Amino acid sequence: TGEARKLAIDMRLLDSSYSLADNHKLLQVVDNVERIYREGMENKATQMIFSDIGTPKKKDNGFDVYSEIKALLVDRGIPSKEIAFVHDANSDEKKNSLSRKVNAGEVRILLASTEKGGTGLNVQSKMKAVHHLDVPWRPSDIQQRNGRIIRQGNENKEVDIYHYITKGSFDNYLWATQENKLRYIKQIMTSKEPIRAAEDIDEQTMTASDFKALATGNPYLKYKMELENDLTLLENQRRAFQRSKDHYRHTISYCEENMPILKKRLSKYEGDIQQSEMSKDQAFSMTVGKQAFDQRSEAGESLHRLIRHNQADSKEFRTLASYRGFDIKMLSLPINQPLPETFSVKIVGENQYSVSLDLYSPLGTIQRLQHTIDHIKEDQVKTQNLLDELKDKWTTAKVEIKKNFPKEEDYQTKKAEYDVLAPLIETETDLDIIDQALRQFHEKGKEKQEQLSFELD
Repeated sequence: TGEARKLAIDMRLLDSSYSLADNHKLLQVVDNVERIYREGMENKATQMIFSDIGTPKKKDNGFDVYSEIKALLVDRGIPSKEIAFVHDANSDEKKNSLSRKVNAGEVRILLASTEKGGTGLNVQSKMKAVHHLDVPWRPSDIQQRNGRIIRQGNENKEVDIYHYITKGSFDNYLWATQENKLRYIKQIMTSKEPIRAAEDIDEQTMTASDFKALATGNPYLKYKMELENDLTLLENQRRAFQRSKDHYRHTISYCEENMPILKKRLSKYEGDIQQSEMSKDQAFSMTVGKQAFDQRSEAGESLHRLIRHNQADSKEFRTLASYRGFDIKMLSLPINQPLPETFSVKIVGENQYSVSLDLYSPLGTIQRLQHTIDHIKEDQVKTQNLLDELKDKWTTAKVEIKKNFPKEEDYQTKKAEYDVLAPLIETETDLDIIDQALRQFHEKGKEKQEQLSFELD
């Protein structure tokens, strides 16, 4: 593909026997650059020319695009000192100096590659035009290049961006690739389902038969690429749809596992609620271990001591205290390990209610236990809401899990057509035979369109 990209710019990059007369792209670039240069004399308008192909060579060992463009511009009367290559600014100091000169209009034409000039170069002050001599592989490269001109701080209210295309060359394929990638990106960004990966197109995508089809002007090459792109998008959508079904299967399993637990919990609230309300206004009384307390601070301190010493070789669910008709229980901690900053205890009646304690304040501990018992009714409401939510999710998932991929027919049709077309291009089959082979698919599409039109009428 490197050779094809070079041919799309200037054939002298591969064969020195060719001349400038054989290459129209460079002349078009130079014509435009000179015109904009003359029109912008008053405010010293600047321009950038981007090309990742034909960059300046360290040694004088052949033709390069940058030097040729500069020579042509100098021949037309543009001072050599006003034309610069980013590649010559090979240090931060030199790059900063070059940026200042471009922003001041001392250098008015700057040639750069995406790598060296696409990012980190602030030369926008007087930038009037950007010229794309080649087509990069990635859409982000074009955005980065244009970011040198479409930028805050540009004195020009209107700017020009030029893309130069050699008709019938590899440029056609590269622009189709750009279109495909942008469609991938748009599909990923707008998809309601997460897409974790997208197949990219790189320089290995084109086969020898694709080059042949491009060179001979085979119209089915573009159609093959369109099918490839459509299939890639559809495959992404199919995978996303399948992932959503996997998610619904998990939801069904989770709901069916937890709904009975919540129903059982709901059946046990009434006794705990009655105990909570009956004990709410009684005088304080708590038994910690085997000792009874009627003072909150003393009970809290004793409970803290028990919690800190609640260690065992194996995990045991121990009763530490009783309060307002409920047991205060806690799972024992491992021996010879640092104590945690917070401790989880359970208030146990018919149901269990978790409380997190930090043991900073004995009174604070009693207040948390009291608050939890006082609000058992609210806990019942939360449990009922959670059960209702799971029921809704389960109902939705049961409906969605039965659905089929809505574009399955389109996917299968395009895949079948591609499986017919690709080998024909590979074997350089005559266009008439390809047309005949694809006719069955086009006729089916036409019949479907006519049927849809009839139904709409």
